[in-house]
Amino acid sequence: MPPLLRQSLLLIVVFAIVTAIASAAGAVNLGTAMTFGQVAFAAVLVFLMLHGTGAPGDSAQEADADASGQ
Repeated sequence: MPPLLRQSLLLIVVFAIVTAIASAAGAVNLGTAMTFGQVAFAAVLVFLMLHGTGAPGDSAQEADADASGQ
């Protein structure tokens, strides 16, 4: 599975699961539950952007190592 598709699916699943958990935990309405889903979505998105795609040569650490000749 291509990394972009895998990451997109992860973001959608995280949003849906956290929204469902917030709703089941007693969120006042769906909008409030979706706010928690949005926060989780943003947190995972930042993690994915900082982590890289997972493909060889795409992470910042590997790029730095290549630039320094290691």
